[in-house]
Amino acid sequence: MNQKKDTFVIAVDGPSGSGKSSLCRETARRLGMTHINTGSYYRVIAWQISLRPGFSWTQEEVQSVCHEIEEKFHWDSTTGNPLWEGQICLKQLNSERMGKLASQAAQNTHVRQALKEVFRRHGCMDPHGTIMEGRDIGTEIFPGAALKIYVDLSAKVRAERRFRDEYPHLEGNPDNYPLELESLLTKIEQRDMRDSERDVAPLIKAEDALLFQNDKPFRESAANLVEIIKSSLSKK
Repeated sequence: MNQKKDTFVIAVDGPSGSGKSSLCRETARRLGMTHINTGSYYRVIAWQISLRPGFSWTQEEVQSVCHEIEEKFHWDSTTGNPLWEGQICLKQLNSERMGKLASQAAQNTHVRQALKEVFRRHGCMDPHGTIMEGRDIGTEIFPGAALKIYVDLSAKVRAERRFRDEYPHLEGNPDNYPLELESLLTKIEQRDMRDSERDVAPLIKAEDALLFQNDKPFRESAANLVEIIKSSLSKK
């Protein structure tokens, strides 16, 4: 796909758990742009496929599901909640089972190709601009994006943040619980390896992407990213 450089899409990539979804959602809100989390689409397609016994993963069946997603799946621009036929579907998408199914779906060539076209259409719909985030936005989906950003965070810090989410009953510094922290760190490193070494659209930083270390407090990081985007786009 030959994409013009003036296409108003900001492509954001980065590893799982780097905080890019919250960061992109808040940045898009401040800039009056649309935020698209492509990872949610893989959860939606996994959810819909799970409702179809005997699904055969043929190109035709995958395209049929993606066509239905394009018609029925939307985002609430005010709350950021995912909607299926106008109803919030957050619970259906956020289960651990759906996360595993989504990872499997993301490995399927038919799924990635079909969703790539959906992402490209959705990314160009808002005249005010779109911040689209995922693993391969700047390298595969919008290689000619107006701006590319790679959000990064060390695996150790990501493990510490996830520790606080998964073990809220454990008080104090995460380093005081080495077994739990080490388990989370191992899972994160394994996920990073799978994402970066997969055959189809691996997670890599685009050569022309800006590196953004998301290691500051949330509001400070969002403010910094907003200024980076404003400054970068003003020079184009």
